[in-house]
Amino acid sequence: VSDIVLGGADAGNYVLASTTASGRGIITQRPLSTWVGAAGGNWSNAANWDALPDGQNVAAVRIPAGAGTVSMDVAGVRIGSLQSARPLVQTATGGFTTSALLLETAGGAALGGANQIGAFSAVNTGSGDIALTNSGVLLLGVLSNTAGSSGLANTGAVISSSQIVASGSVQIRAFSPLT
Repeated sequence: VSDIVLGGADAGNYVLASTTASGRGIITQRPLSTWVGAAGGNWSNAANWDALPDGQNVAAVRIPAGAGTVSMDVAGVRIGSLQSARPLVQTATGGFTTSALLLETAGGAALGGANQIGAFSAVNTGSGDIALTNSGVLLLGVLSNTAGSSGLANTGAVISSSQIVASGSVQIRAFSPLT
């Protein structure tokens, strides 16, 4: 910090020993960021959040019930869990880049933008489909969709030892990586 000055009515009563300072701090990840937008809209609009989830600044995201679809229009988001009571559509290429993502939704989710997720679990309790396009080795956890279909397209291996439940169709495709 530089250019430190005294201000206020009593500033003349004090003398600064130095006009510069240094220090250390610890920045901790915010545990939860919540959508506060009244209707659907873009993920990138800070006005829709109590704290905009960008990069890896938050651990979890919650989008409560309400009108409209949330459009994930940013890339490189690194969160651990996403709860959405609204439909979620990914419009940015490379939206999620994270070691593990737990998706809990009541409106379906279309995550089709070349994600790089290491482990994926998804539960949809409402209407709508779950769709994921991903690259890299994907460890598939629980996949449950009570009122829709589920589709995963992965460039790389898909490893699953968990239960898959769906009222509609289930399609899991693993493509050989290109070299």
